[in-house]
Amino acid sequence: MERLRPTKQARDHSFYPKHVHSSSRDRPPEDWIRIPVPALLREAVFQQAHDRLEENKRCSPRTNKRAEYLLSGLFRCQQCGYALYGKPASNSPYKRLYYRGAGQAGHRWQHGRGCGAPPVRVEAIDDLVWEQTCKLIEQPDLVLQEYTRRTQKKQRQQSDATVILAKKRQEGKPRE
Repeated sequence: MERLRPTKQARDHSFYPKHVHSSSRDRPPEDWIRIPVPALLREAVFQQAHDRLEENKRCSPRTNKRAEYLLSGLFRCQQCGYALYGKPASNSPYKRLYYRGAGQAGHRWQHGRGCGAPPVRVEAIDDLVWEQTCKLIEQPDLVLQEYTRRTQKKQRQQSDATVILAKKRQEGKPRE
């Protein structure tokens, strides 16, 4: 199955993940292959557990719909290299939103914070990105130049890979 959206791994590897066609999403019930097995739980207990799992998914902190973090996961911390994600300030009475990296979260690491970079206010980054995007829209020649540069780079990489593959094939052939 084709991916619905690129994953972090795909983004990190120029959209060429190890398994391009792999994807993890549930198949529709009509595609299920049913195998009769004895029930381990009563139907009522199973249904309660299923309902609880669905409720946990809906209320999970990672299902944060209270704030919009448009750039979450799209840029990285310069110090630790982790992707930045959005998080509200938990110790503030004001509604302040920040981007921070996983290295900045002390609870994730055995010896405390792995990165000393401060979190960045969402408004500052979002405004800066929006300003730069508006400038690009006003100068389509810059967009075209960058697009051309990237496609040429990709073509060079592909031709380099073809040359390397041809050399490897030549090395693998027995000599006469």
